[in-house]
Amino acid sequence: MIDADRQWNVLYVDKKTNSSADTVLAGGLAIMIDKLCSHLGWPQSVVLHDAGPHYAIELSKPLPATRLGQLAEYVPFSLISLLVKDKPDKAVVRALAHGQNLDGIGKFYLDDQRRQRDVAYQRRQSLKGMRLPSEAMHNDDRLITVSQDGGVSPEFAPYSAFSAFKVDSSVNDIILCWAKLSAKDLTELIGALLSMFSCTPNEEHVLDGALKPLAKQYGWKKEATQLQIINPIAGKGANVVKSNGVSIGSLDGLWPLELLKLAGYIALSAPMVVQDAKPEGVKASSAKGGEPASSDYKAKDRKTYVLRPSVVEIKVVQEVMSLFRETLRSTTAVRLDVLASLLFTQTLLTFHKERLLAEKEFNDDPDDALGNLDDVAKVAQGFDMTFSKSLGNAVATMNIATIGLPAWLPPATSIEETNRALTLLAEHIKVVRSIGNRSPSKQPEEGAEEHVLLNHYRDFLSGRGDIAPFLRFTTAYGPYILAQRYRKRRAHAFTEDSLTEVFMATKELDLKKIIETPGFRSIADCIRAATITPQYTKSTAGGTPYEIRYGLGQELARASKDDAEFVQALGTFLQSYGAENARQLEILKRRYSGDSPAEGFKRLRHSFSDGDLDELIPLIQQHHSGLICSLLLAYGYARRKRPGETAAQDDADEIDAEAGADDEE
Repeated sequence: MIDADRQWNVLYVDKKTNSSADTVLAGGLAIMIDKLCSHLGWPQSVVLHDAGPHYAIELSKPLPATRLGQLAEYVPFSLISLLVKDKPDKAVVRALAHGQNLDGIGKFYLDDQRRQRDVAYQRRQSLKGMRLPSEAMHNDDRLITVSQDGGVSPEFAPYSAFSAFKVDSSVNDIILCWAKLSAKDLTELIGALLSMFSCTPNEEHVLDGALKPLAKQYGWKKEATQLQIINPIAGKGANVVKSNGVSIGSLDGLWPLELLKLAGYIALSAPMVVQDAKPEGVKASSAKGGEPASSDYKAKDRKTYVLRPSVVEIKVVQEVMSLFRETLRSTTAVRLDVLASLLFTQTLLTFHKERLLAEKEFNDDPDDALGNLDDVAKVAQGFDMTFSKSLGNAVATMNIATIGLPAWLPPATSIEETNRALTLLAEHIKVVRSIGNRSPSKQPEEGAEEHVLLNHYRDFLSGRGDIAPFLRFTTAYGPYILAQRYRKRRAHAFTEDSLTEVFMATKELDLKKIIETPGFRSIADCIRAATITPQYTKSTAGGTPYEIRYGLGQELARASKDDAEFVQALGTFLQSYGAENARQLEILKRRYSGDSPAEGFKRLRHSFSDGDLDELIPLIQQHHSGLICSLLLAYGYARRKRPGETAAQDDADEIDAEAGADDEE
């Protein structure tokens, strides 16, 4: 029985495993409380807060036991929907055989959703390369999203993952346990859950005691298998604390806790397939429209991203994650990690901006539900990523990692600053999507070069303030741009403005003095004039009279381990650069003797002066040559922003290549 004088204001979920299992349990508990309060006519704000050793679920107003007791007078509510396929699984068949009424249970029709997804995919394929009106765009994505075009539920990806992991019957068994409970017994169970989580450490024995009579009454076990899809560290194996045998089996947990994890997983996860749009061995004619059908896709390696909230309202998390799942497309392994972080941050900031705009219509001083968003880490810390390897008939967890969110974004405390942050994000997304780009409508590749580049960038995202991985990325990315463009492949260069935003945000090093030194920028302009500029002008009508220095970045990077060696290598480049400038000037003077038309001398490129070197050498002495070299190459291979250029001027080819129907089987 529940103490009538009791009330709940804050609940706690201990971090017992330090994995995504703790996060989805806390998220599921918050969702249950939110649904419970709405069901009882007691709506309020339910905030999920990472408090270090545990998660705290904070209610805006206390939930009294007397209000909970009224639940016995209501029709029981569903926590999550039953997974229903064209061919019913064993759990549904058993329930129907025992006469259980399934009419009052929410249902998710997976195969119907798959068919709608396939229709949406084929429509996307027909729109490749087309410009859609601005109202059809989502986050500057010129492809209609699945949920917009096909009516596919935002919960499609989690439910499809249950099927891919072959746990749909086990999931339904847990859901049906909740559905069997009468209103009175459901009240007792929820009261036990609230009592268990009302203190830390959590008192699991309270829930265990409440389940014993219910298990006897309803004829089911109080434990359920801890499914690896929601418990990544609880797979099959010798899991006993003290070894007393060699038997191998799965771990069990109390079924209400596993149900809460399922609810949290559906809300907080983004399950993805790591594969190309057209799997090997599948012919283009295997489905209508020349695209593979759903049944053609075999089991693939998978990555599951579970959001790690900091302080955020659970309804906001659910809405943002639903929008985020629409933007993320299946692609290669490391690129998927990077895009998951960048696209979630873009979705979060877009959501924040829309709320600010809505508030501004009624209030000159808007206050968003996300609060003063000066750092995205105040809302979410990043993702817990679980990599699952396909073994043919099974999927096994191979790796667990954490991926951070960008820590270098400007504060999004106003609409103008949010737009600035979104512009910066859009450019980084363009750069990442262009890595490994082959040609329009072809899937990106992730060879050795691409793997190294994307790994550097992923380390940068998770480093939170460590600029070294980004410098390694930009050092390797500049020469990569030249190589890609030489192969007639698109490769987006950073703009100088976006690089400055990132470098100014670092807290470990004061890079402002280096970046703003005129001599530094002049030498960087020389590198640009010897690399990406002549490569671009070579393809124009007039061509270029200058040599394209393809190996310049590698030469300077190799020499940057020693100050003297770097100065020598830089001096050698500048000497040949200056000599080439002088030769070109002489050619123009002979060609335009007398009154030379100014048009002819526009072909002359940037020149440096002795004063530029006089300003650069002290910087090398004060800092390490490796830092100065990396910054020079970053700005040297960057481009200046064109007048009137906006982030919306994107190329849809990279997005097209990621928009295959291979998101799920």
